[in-house]
Amino acid sequence: MNRHPADIDFPGKPEQLMSYYNDGWVSIKVEPTVSNKIKTGLVNGQYSWVDDIYLLDHDDSTLNLVKSYIDTIPLLKWYQHIFGQFDDFKLECFQVTAGETLHWHNECMTGWTIKLALHWVSEWKESYGGHLIFGRAPVTSKGLPFGGAEELIDFGDIAHQRTIIPKDGEGILWNNMDPCLIHKVTPVTEKNEIRYTVTVRLGYKANTQCFHLYNI
Repeated sequence: MNRHPADIDFPGKPEQLMSYYNDGWVSIKVEPTVSNKIKTGLVNGQYSWVDDIYLLDHDDSTLNLVKSYIDTIPLLKWYQHIFGQFDDFKLECFQVTAGETLHWHNECMTGWTIKLALHWVSEWKESYGGHLIFGRAPVTSKGLPFGGAEELIDFGDIAHQRTIIPKDGEGILWNNMDPCLIHKVTPVTEKNEIRYTVTVRLGYKANTQCFHLYNI
């Protein structure tokens, strides 16, 4: 007999579940074996480099390690217990150098359910820039705030929610199905530093295939 979701105990700290649904994101600690595996692969040129993106999921050993790690994260264990095992993954690494930035955007129209961003940086200082900023865009008469900077510009004031300075070994898990949750990355200002971010996109093929026109 199936249990009602309300009767399923959350295996982690309640604050994590509250933050994920109330704020839209939560900070987690990255397993060192995962960080070290990806760092080694990047240094050794192990991953394919296509359109300024490292395609980590083309390497089976890295993909399998990350999948195993995902199954140990309390929030994701709980989520899959209720909604089913994720059957679609995308694992990539982006690098941001001096002067580069990402403007306000969201990616909920891609069909991915949850995104996990893992930062790989040295001793990153606040003055280096490259901060991850979350905000909330309002729902207006124009509809839901889907898309990038061009689409969001007409959606009124964006409420600044939180600024996150990259930390080595920190992961940021967020609700990619919330269209009002948007994010951006401020310009990197330190010319001798590179901001690496590994993104893990988690979801279900039934959703991601429906959004194939937007599926990036």
